[in-house]
Amino acid sequence: VLDFLINRSDIEKMRRLIPLLTDDQQQIIMLRFSEGLSHEEISKITGKKAGTCRMIQHRALQSLSSLLKVHFPEDS
Repeated sequence: VLDFLINRSDIEKMRRLIPLLTDDQQQIIMLRFSEGLSHEEISKITGKKAGTCRMIQHRALQSLSSLLKVHFPEDS
């Protein structure tokens, strides 16, 4: 799932696409991958259940995958 984070140019693409996510998705993606927090830690910060945080993260990653194909079709 996180293979796209290996390459520096891919990281830059993700940074450009994250603002296109919902506010909840942005927050959870940043806390999870930039801050390295667990779902339980994110749950305490956001006031959402850990399962809800996992679901939001999953949907955010799906959205980022779709956005990559739209905004960077040469990479698909």
